[in-house]
Amino acid sequence: MAKKVKPRRPAIFKRGFQHQNHVKMNICILGDAMVMQRQNDQMVVSRAHAKAQCEWDELVIITQ
Repeated sequence: MAKKVKPRRPAIFKRGFQHQNHVKMNICILGDAMVMQRQNDQMVVSRAHAKAQCEWDELVIITQ
């Protein structure tokens, strides 16, 4: 009978909590922060684009 295996995670701890791999920890932490910043920047850009498009449409209606 086969044993269930837990999905593997990146090895942050080499031999337990006493031996932490700080390089991998920094990659995980900074990588997540960079992804969140990129998502926030994309939301700001899309909102600004939608607002500019709405204002442009209003100007087109006024000029006609």
